Amino acid sequence: MFHDLSLFGKTIDLYSFFNNFANIAQVLVALYIRKQFLEIATIPKMANMYLNKKNKDTFLWRWGFVILFGLLLSVIVVSINNLTNGPITTFFLGDKDANFFPNIFVCPVTVFLLGILLMVSPLKYLDISSVLTAVALICFKIACFCEGCCYGVEWPGGMYSYKNERYEFPVQLVEIACAIVMFIILMLLIRKKNLRHGILFPMFMMMYCSSRFVSEFWRDDYPAVWGILKSYHIQCMIGFAEGLIFLVIVLIWGKRITDHFDAKNEAFLEKHRQKVSAEREKNRHKRKVIK
Repeated sequence: MFHDLSLFGKTIDLYSFFNNFANIAQVLVALYIRKQFLEIATIPKMANMYLNKKNKDTFLWRWGFVILFGLLLSVIVVSINNLTNGPITTFFLGDKDANFFPNIFVCPVTVFLLGILLMVSPLKYLDISSVLTAVALICFKIACFCEGCCYGVEWPGGMYSYKNERYEFPVQLVEIACAIVMFIILMLLIRKKNLRHGILFPMFMMMYCSSRFVSEFWRDDYPAVWGILKSYHIQCMIGFAEGLIFLVIVLIWGKRITDHFDAKNEAFLEKHRQKVSAEREKNRHKRKVIK
């Protein structure tokens, strides 16, 4: 475990550093998949009409929108996490504690509603949300490894924990590896042209809950509450069921939902196209009169 890092005479708390770096990582990933952002976003398309920009990928305002969009998503998810963390962890663990599961339970509903408010297809927005949540998970798990929390069971062949003063199974490294695999899978899928919109987040929920269910047997930070099962096992089962239900909804009604919002957004954009066209025609007429 590497709790602190000395750099230029200053001591950096790596746990806080990687937890905060999660937001930066999300913005960087948002920039990398900016086409997915810009293809679904109604507001920048409308701004593009008013600004009369032809090349959509070379203007700073579009990059700025991607950054703000990513930050907005991060702020929303973190805020909802903080609001729901207390009730959820108290219900499952009997006390307030840092927990990733509010993201799993509440994030789909939050992002879905946020997508509607921003005139974005909610299912397409959830696809992007899954990738950003996955990269944040990597940072959170690295933070846990540095802090020595979320530790594994005692194991003579494991790594020495200065926090618990014993050799432990490095379960944090296993969870980091799982998070990286999930992130890679989601990144490969989100760039596919024939992607069924809305399918990525339930996939992420099911992958995370499955891997966490297994890794929880190797962790020693919470006691069993139901036979050999811990409270996190129960959360994993509920999260997996939620993801499975969401997946069924997407497979049955996903295309209908996406087509509905695409038609609604196109009608909104067409209204503004006509408005912009009328204003430009009016300006051209004024210039002719002046001449």
